[in-house]
Amino acid sequence: MFRTSQRAGLTTTLLPLLALAFMTSLPAQAKSNKIKTGKDKTTVCHVTSSGRVIELRLPIQAAASHFGHGDYIGSDAGCDTGFPPTEETPLEEPPIEEMPVEEVPQSYRIMALGDSITEGVFGAQSYRKPLVDSLNNLACDYQMVGTREENLTPTDFISPHEGYSGHRVDFFVEGSVNAGNPGIDSIMADHMPDIILVHLGSNDMRLAQPVNAPYLANGLGGTIEELDALVTKIWNANAEAEVYIANVIPWYGTSSANANVTGDIQSLSTAIGTWVVNENDTRLHLVDVNSEYQSSYMQSDLIHPNASGDLFIANTFLTELNANGVCVAN
Repeated sequence: MFRTSQRAGLTTTLLPLLALAFMTSLPAQAKSNKIKTGKDKTTVCHVTSSGRVIELRLPIQAAASHFGHGDYIGSDAGCDTGFPPTEETPLEEPPIEEMPVEEVPQSYRIMALGDSITEGVFGAQSYRKPLVDSLNNLACDYQMVGTREENLTPTDFISPHEGYSGHRVDFFVEGSVNAGNPGIDSIMADHMPDIILVHLGSNDMRLAQPVNAPYLANGLGGTIEELDALVTKIWNANAEAEVYIANVIPWYGTSSANANVTGDIQSLSTAIGTWVVNENDTRLHLVDVNSEYQSSYMQSDLIHPNASGDLFIANTFLTELNANGVCVAN
């Protein structure tokens, strides 16, 4: 079939030639009739603005007026389906091969928050030291953040944290100027961690605070309710923060304020596990430091971890972090 060129400047030249080609390809009588009467027709394939092809039967002379507008002459069988052919039909481009995108390692701002078990006492470096060593060995891109750096009993280990010896959960929820605890609102505003490691509640049990009770200020309410308030404030400051909460290590020592401290610690441990399950929030993770903890992991006071206890706590936190895709070994 014949085709018209869409290029500017060629249409004027091609139109007479196309019409002439049709005219000369017909018998003499047909040519005479076409010229004189215009009754002989040919197939014109008209292309609409949307690209649809419509088949028209038009006199030769009328058909010539369609050339130059994207229309073309069809064959005896009619028009081609789909889009009309052009002299510059674009070549089908090969599919673009998707190059693998190299993943950029996630960077984490990690905060350890708690009492003396987080801060480190009596020469112990706390669980933070073996945890930091493990994160470094994994080449994890992280930064420990917090207001404090040293331990209660100075050691050569310096790393930011929010561990306060002797502090209850409510000290963090409400802040305590006298105890030097700025409170979680200020802590989050100053450091904005992505991950918060929490070991809190032991001092609450030491002072015979109830495990579950309506929230009351100054440590007079339930410890679980205070932990819930703490986590709520964390998420109010950073809705995407991941909270890893330990169910507190056992207590093998005594307390002058609570003769049943050992049993209460175990009750709190169970209650923390139940609370985390009931929360059913993917941002809240239970870290079980209780069920496999041993008395041999304690310092001589039977309350604070020795080096083995710190290593156990660190490994338990790390295992849960890894299970959630944080600082996984390559």
